[in-house]
Amino acid sequence: MILRKTKFKVTFWYVITVALTLLIFSGIFYFLTLSISERAIDRHQRRIDMAFELNSDPGPGKGPGAQRSNAQLALDQAKQEGLKQLQKSLFIEIVALDIVIILITAFFGYYIAGKSLSPVEVMIEKQKDFVSNAAHELKTPLTAMKAELEVAMRDKRLTRAEISEVFSSTIEEINRLAALIGAFLNQSKYEKLNAATYKLTSLNSIVENVVAKNFILANSKRISVEMDLQDIDVKCDRASIYELVSVLLDNAIKYAFEDTKITITLSKVQKNAVFKIHNFGDHIETSEIDKIFERFYQSEKSRNKNINEGYGVGLSIAAAIVKNHKGEIFVSSSREEGTTFTFKIPL
Repeated sequence: MILRKTKFKVTFWYVITVALTLLIFSGIFYFLTLSISERAIDRHQRRIDMAFELNSDPGPGKGPGAQRSNAQLALDQAKQEGLKQLQKSLFIEIVALDIVIILITAFFGYYIAGKSLSPVEVMIEKQKDFVSNAAHELKTPLTAMKAELEVAMRDKRLTRAEISEVFSSTIEEINRLAALIGAFLNQSKYEKLNAATYKLTSLNSIVENVVAKNFILANSKRISVEMDLQDIDVKCDRASIYELVSVLLDNAIKYAFEDTKITITLSKVQKNAVFKIHNFGDHIETSEIDKIFERFYQSEKSRNKNINEGYGVGLSIAAAIVKNHKGEIFVSSSREEGTTFTFKIPL
């Protein structure tokens, strides 16, 4: 509703601007045209007078002055009638043309205003979703803490061990809040990367470091990680690419079945560095693939907290990082072939 009003306001000012411009130029055109026409008629009239004087042959009892006077009067009347007719027709034509132009301006102005405000509308909708989802995610641990502390306060028979358990649970929820706030900060940071600070970096070394860091996590599920990496240097923000690979590997480990294999490849394809990570686990439904990179989006499977302790911001951070490096990220998934996340960034 707000944007609709804004579109009407923008269109209104478009029309006002065009109407004022038309009024000025139409007025100038109108008076210039009349002035030029009047001068042209005067020149034509003088030529007629000169020709009349040269060829006039007054009849008996009439002098040349009387004939010129009658002819002059007739010409003046014709001139005035011609100018009035020109004035009237020119005014009608200019007004009609201005009305048509204003109507066309109003139509295209509304269309252009809609196009111009479309990104703003999308941003506002995303902001609303963000506020709603963030409020929900913040409310859940706060509600849990409040309930546990209220129960503990009412129960006068709590033992030291039970009080310690309540405190431990509260600290766990606080840690979840801290992790969520950290995710918010990371999202904001990676959405505002400055390309001027990018440096030539070895992608294969980043991947090797991330895999080494996550070795214990993968080993806890008896998952092996196989790598096929080409030596590739690319101009990028090292910290953000490290975060990107970490997010994708962390997701691959979380959702992979136990006793399976994760495959990572890094290669040059045309003028791009292409990273792929493949695992076997719960596949992503086709209906969810287009939404998987949206902030706070979690599939029904990932809402099981025994599987995932995240908030659905990791992949949105990954997408923001890739976008800021002018690259692409996408996913393919099926029950038979497993899931593959791919990103490519220009060399």
